[in-house]
Amino acid sequence: MYIMHSPSVQRIPLTLDKGTGFWSLKRELPEGQFEYKYIIDGEWTHNEQEPFTGPNKDGHTNNYAKVVYDPTSVDGATREVDEGRP
Repeated sequence: MYIMHSPSVQRIPLTLDKGTGFWSLKRELPEGQFEYKYIIDGEWTHNEQEPFTGPNKDGHTNNYAKVVYDPTSVDGATREVDEGRP
């Protein structure tokens, strides 16, 4: 299984955890909204169980993830130290 995301349209393989049966992808992302789709057996699709957009001007529906800075999270606190934030 692959995931495709915009705007760079990269094809990124997901990793299957055989113990849980879940596919995952771990990446550092800047703040913003990122749209993506899945490629399963060569077919482009979105997951209706995750947030998704309405059809865009080309008629495509995509999933999306919003990334926000959260200094209260463990990762946010670590990032503050790594980036020298107060």
